[in-house]
Amino acid sequence: MLFTTLFAFIVPWAIIFFILKIDLKIIVLIAPITAVLTFTLDAWTIAYGFASVYPFSKETNFASLPMALGVMPVCASIFIYLVKRYAYSLAWIVGFTLFSTLLEWFFVQMGLIRYENNWNIGWTALEYVTGYTGVFGYYKVLRKLELL
Repeated sequence: MLFTTLFAFIVPWAIIFFILKIDLKIIVLIAPITAVLTFTLDAWTIAYGFASVYPFSKETNFASLPMALGVMPVCASIFIYLVKRYAYSLAWIVGFTLFSTLLEWFFVQMGLIRYENNWNIGWTALEYVTGYTGVFGYYKVLRKLELL
């Protein structure tokens, strides 16, 4: 759990604040909705037995918190920053889906995530496409309301 907390929570937030210096408004508006969306999708996959997160106990939702509150909100904030700065392109969703899927594949290979009940990396990629599309839809609503 220490590895996950460090590399899925602390490092991503350090990158977004100290290296990329992303606009705080984007982070404040995008990160919370992404955390909720990620936690919801994680809860669904865990509750229906498609995946489990190290340490593989009954409380695996707790084990997935570093990812739900760290790397995914950070990735979504960077995604929206790039969409806002360089205009929307389907390539952004595809690129961030591939990055997130590869990151999860890395966690699977390290034994920190286990797939069960015929779940595989393809379903994971579909889940990420859904998530990034949802975040982009939320961004469009924020733009329409002139909040971003």
